[in-house]
Amino acid sequence: MLAQDFIYAALRKIGQIRPGYTASPELMADALAEWATFFDALNAERTANYSNPDYVYPILGPGSQSDGNGYLIGPSATTAPATTTSAAGTANDWNGPRPDSIIRANLKMTSLSAQPVYIPLRPITQEEWAGLAIRQIPAINVTSVFWYDPQFPNGVFNVFPPLNGNAIELFTWGVLAPPLSLGAAWSAPPGYQDMVILNLAARLYYMATREVVIRAIPYQILASQAQAALDKIRAVNRPIQRLRNDFSGGRRPGGAGYYDSFVTATGEPY
Repeated sequence: MLAQDFIYAALRKIGQIRPGYTASPELMADALAEWATFFDALNAERTANYSNPDYVYPILGPGSQSDGNGYLIGPSATTAPATTTSAAGTANDWNGPRPDSIIRANLKMTSLSAQPVYIPLRPITQEEWAGLAIRQIPAINVTSVFWYDPQFPNGVFNVFPPLNGNAIELFTWGVLAPPLSLGAAWSAPPGYQDMVILNLAARLYYMATREVVIRAIPYQILASQAQAALDKIRAVNRPIQRLRNDFSGGRRPGGAGYYDSFVTATGEPY
């Protein structure tokens, strides 16, 4: 469907246009802008998106941040003139989507053999990073821990020990991208079409001022439908957490129990 088709359906939900008619260009532009604002809010929620993309960034040398330990990551990370001290960035930094959060990070080792070896990196907190007694040591081709600082517009991915080779693999939240024009096509997995139409209708309810039907759907009903449609996709996208039990099933080294993949209430934030 085109973006204008979604907006047409949303305006029909709130009785703003008759079947087959078109809304004013100003109202359509407002609706497209509201769509972008809505998706900007959803991108702060992990469960609003249906993908967790995997990015691999080759290590060309020390980063521009934290005296070489940190790499800028974002849409403008490598656009400024090269420097090793300022926040402007260098060619060693990573140009790509700015992560809101890092789900998992691996060191992708290719220097030892042609077959890559993926070594998980341990995430640490800002307090643990600040507590490192020594951070600036000669860069090597392996590292073990990371701390992600979600600055804006570019985040900073800090590693220790500092790196001079191999690559970093990142698993991050996906990003919902709104259409850029009314004539642009937009598609997503099942459930998203209904969610977008109903939530656009709820957001446009008080922005539109003309009723062309005898009885428009009450806002309370519309808002509850929009919330139900949003909750449906969140339930689909919610990661299934695994909880280790206390029974020794011998499925893990040492017989220390096994995992129930159907347990979701683990307390782990997402």
